[in-house]
Amino acid sequence: TTQGVLNAVSLRFAPTHDVPVQGYLKVVAPDGFSVAEACAEASILLEASCDLPFPLCSGNSDGSGLEPGDLRCEHDGGSEARLHLLTKRLSNASTYVLRLPVRNPASATPAAGTWFVASFRKLPWIVTSDTFEALDSMEIDGFRVNAEASVFSLNGYPAFNGRAAVDWEFTAVFQEALYASDIITFQAPEGYTLQEGETGTACNGHQTITEGLLASASACPESPCYFVPECTGKTMRWQLQLCPSYQAPLGTATGLCLVPATEIRFALSSTNPELTPAWNRFVLSHSSIDGFVLSSRTLAGYRIYPLLKNFSAELNLTNAHGARFEAQGSESAVRLNFAAAATVGSYYIAIQGRVGKQSFRLNGAIAYDDYQGKVLTARVKLADYLVLEREMTVPNENISITLKPLQNPSLHGISTWTVTTYKTWNQIQGVRTVVNQIIDAPGFRVLGYVAVQGVGSLTTLTDLSSPCLVGPCAAYFGRRSSLTLTFQSSVATPAGDEVLVVAPPNYA
Repeated sequence: TTQGVLNAVSLRFAPTHDVPVQGYLKVVAPDGFSVAEACAEASILLEASCDLPFPLCSGNSDGSGLEPGDLRCEHDGGSEARLHLLTKRLSNASTYVLRLPVRNPASATPAAGTWFVASFRKLPWIVTSDTFEALDSMEIDGFRVNAEASVFSLNGYPAFNGRAAVDWEFTAVFQEALYASDIITFQAPEGYTLQEGETGTACNGHQTITEGLLASASACPESPCYFVPECTGKTMRWQLQLCPSYQAPLGTATGLCLVPATEIRFALSSTNPELTPAWNRFVLSHSSIDGFVLSSRTLAGYRIYPLLKNFSAELNLTNAHGARFEAQGSESAVRLNFAAAATVGSYYIAIQGRVGKQSFRLNGAIAYDDYQGKVLTARVKLADYLVLEREMTVPNENISITLKPLQNPSLHGISTWTVTTYKTWNQIQGVRTVVNQIIDAPGFRVLGYVAVQGVGSLTTLTDLSSPCLVGPCAAYFGRRSSLTLTFQSSVATPAGDEVLVVAPPNYA
């Protein structure tokens, strides 16, 4: 509702008569609105199949609506548009949502205007000229256009991957003064939750850094106003309250909390949804206690990288006896399993693995595609970073890649893996345009290392059978012998732990 911004207006209507192909809808916006800028992007959506409830509906996943390619938009350069139906009719048995991009008036309006919508059909029996007959019409109450807040920005860059915990810090500046009883409302995009826990209205990770405005009544002697932040779902609400014990300087307006152009900074925490929201904008508004919006501003949200699904990392069999080389520093083989998300269209995979801050050495590894049965081409092979060429264009495709040989880190602990799929790659810029990603996904445990001393004074083999005429008798086939092993472990071995010794094949 901010002055001067490009805005997608949603109008809900149900035709009394069918509107056939070659008919059109006429839309007249209130004075000051302009439909000319993005009229070609208009769409008419079937409400029953909308991705989000009205008025946030932005698409029909089943293709039942009329997208821009199904319409031809004509406009008068001002507030009137005609949307001609090219491929589909509108049924009198359905309710529709008309999405029309408009430019809001350049200045705030004192009251809401009225929108006019009418439908027409083409008369097929008149062939000398295009002649239309009016079918239905309606008037829809609109919205008041308010002033724009001077500043509304997100400071820094949070994590972009799906389901990641994020910490936000915003800066806001309003052109007008803020008074006691005024309300500040912040809304996150769809899919976010701002409240702390499932019950109550406490805000997750909330902090406010603003001189003269405190989020606690206990500091009232130092500030003219305070507020208690309340969060429900994706919405945070502040209602400013006057500190009764504060002594305002002489000449200060009664109830004044903040003078115009005061910078307000606040922080919140949340968790990214799995996918980029269909309605992906932050909204901030300042209103009076009676709901009159004094100013507002929106801010585009960031794109979320969908998670790779069903991810697992496991040590692969590494020798003929089925032994897995699990110790720190050992040469090993790793199998990575995952599924491409519904958002596909990537052609490269970047892989990183580590324990703590130490990486697996990947530059000697060959990558085998276990499903396609072939070796994958490596575009980049660094000690801690591998980029493979692998097309992923099928939604939910299962992928299994075995890397061998590689060297385990010299630390013991749980391994973590970051796998990112990209759309493009070149030698100068590397991989670009993230499609799917999973960051620091837990894998298998890298164990400590047991070092066994060589045969000699510390590790001995003693013959237990006699007689023996020619030594070394203890090494002869079929003879009983005693083996003394001396070893060191890279991790502590407390009392009560078990040490398992497995003999080679054919020993009894």
